[in-house]
Amino acid sequence: MCAKGSSSGEDRDRKALRQGLLKLREQVIKDTESELARYIKGEDRESCENVLDTGDWSVFELTDTLKINALESHRQILIKLDESIRKLDEGSYGVCDDCEEDISKGRLKVLPFATRCRDCQEDAEEKEASDRGPGSVTL
Repeated sequence: MCAKGSSSGEDRDRKALRQGLLKLREQVIKDTESELARYIKGEDRESCENVLDTGDWSVFELTDTLKINALESHRQILIKLDESIRKLDEGSYGVCDDCEEDISKGRLKVLPFATRCRDCQEDAEEKEASDRGPGSVTL
């Protein structure tokens, strides 16, 4: 999708895309830092003094688990953004990691750090689900 040695118009597009990826990366970092600060300070968290029974503890623990999962999600997005920036710099941005076909422009517009085309992503998600086994839940 992005080849090296291209015209000045394509260079402008690549620079704009790179700036967009960097801006998105900065926003994810800012959001992560904010969520992490709230988590560490105990904001948005029920005080242990208010936990009265097992049900309250379950809610308390579930809330913590969800916050930790959100932080992990941010970490994964940052990894994908860094990979996309690297691929853009080397000229392979927009090419599916699995089938090596172009990722659709529509998919990249919605998910600029996509590393797989839609079909390969669906296959990977199905394989991951089958590897987890029936009845397993990922929060």
